[in-house]
Amino acid sequence: FTTTASEREREQAQRDQIRAQQARVETVEKYSGLRIKNRVVAGMVVEDRFADLRFHRLKDLRHTVTGRWATAGVLVEKSLKSSSNGGGYSVWKLSDLGRDDACISVFLFGQAHTDNWREPEGTIWSVVDARLNESRGDRDGGRPSAAVDGKDPRALWKLGTSADFGRCRGVRRDGNNCTMHVNRSLGEYCSYHASAALRAFTRSDRMNVGVRRAPKFTVNGKTVMGTRGGNGATPS
Repeated sequence: FTTTASEREREQAQRDQIRAQQARVETVEKYSGLRIKNRVVAGMVVEDRFADLRFHRLKDLRHTVTGRWATAGVLVEKSLKSSSNGGGYSVWKLSDLGRDDACISVFLFGQAHTDNWREPEGTIWSVVDARLNESRGDRDGGRPSAAVDGKDPRALWKLGTSADFGRCRGVRRDGNNCTMHVNRSLGEYCSYHASAALRAFTRSDRMNVGVRRAPKFTVNGKTVMGTRGGNGATPS
């Protein structure tokens, strides 16, 4: 009994479909704690890669780490830059999408920039043994920036896609949509627009309470709201 080429192709297509369905299942990445879908690297491969490394979540990463290390985060922002010699490089911001939104900047030079500058925001990346630079000021919460030149292809690799990444649904003062990243499992608005909405709701609620508590007066046979009646007004 021999399997025809068409049958083998059909079986292979079914296996590929099953793998694709499994890849779309949302799971939690073991090390970073990020919810991940469309995995590019299997969980067992990640475990093997990190077996002899010390993993630091973004909120705990410092430039003083010693030994071999790794971290991971969601690509939430990227920009293209030009160096003084005319070469291009990328600046990425990786976030843990946590309530405190711990972030680090990652600079991609050389082959790392060439290979990855088109990668979309919302993907999850691991950074391994990159050069760490001390944080400037308190803007990044004391966390360092990392630089990757692409000489070691294992220094930067994509794990999959974030299941929670999104953009704030608020509108800026200029009428354009807000571009701040959010964790959709925590809310649909960034901290600024969430606070603004809360303040607006509080003001509206106070006004409504004030109207409900205002006394009613009858003026010329009509009932009106106010703090005191006018000429001929009698409380109702």
